[in-house]
Amino acid sequence: MKNHRHTNGGFWLVACFALGLGSASIAQAKECELGTKTKHYKTHIGKSGRQSIVEFFTKSNGSKTKIYAYGYANVDGSGPKKDIKNPNPKLRERVDKGAVFVYGLSKSADECVYEGGEVYNYDDGKTYYLKITIESNGNLSLRASLDKKGWLGESLTWTPLSPQDIAKYEGEKPDFAVVEESYSSLPSEFKP
Repeated sequence: MKNHRHTNGGFWLVACFALGLGSASIAQAKECELGTKTKHYKTHIGKSGRQSIVEFFTKSNGSKTKIYAYGYANVDGSGPKKDIKNPNPKLRERVDKGAVFVYGLSKSADECVYEGGEVYNYDDGKTYYLKITIESNGNLSLRASLDKKGWLGESLTWTPLSPQDIAKYEGEKPDFAVVEESYSSLPSEFKP
């Protein structure tokens, strides 16, 4: 596992659904826009037994765009958790709610694949390389790994939330200023 190199953490990440419009290439391009249509996902169940609700967002600078995600609720209704396993003792009192934990993803040549980013895991306090593939059913297939190629890692699935589920958790979202503060502390290599 890589060492945690920076200050942000959280849950996990993303997908979009097919629009059923026009040609297959247009429909595929639209359903594969991570963080623009369906932005809310339910994560896998982590080693801690918790399952989280996350939201993706984008940041752009000119022609460069990067994708990020933060967690804002736990499926079991429990409150925010402290980052007690963070390798940086100064960060062990911060909570996961509103913290950017997926960062720096860019769209690859394959329209439905996002890579080049990282994900921080609150369960073990480690940071992993990340690749996300948007499946045809709207699920996100995440590959979190120790190596950039993804050979030494784990595959996870996140599912998009229905409008009813989004409404159920919407009241738990932090003010976006909390997310922006977390984003601002990311290293420049993860920003557009």
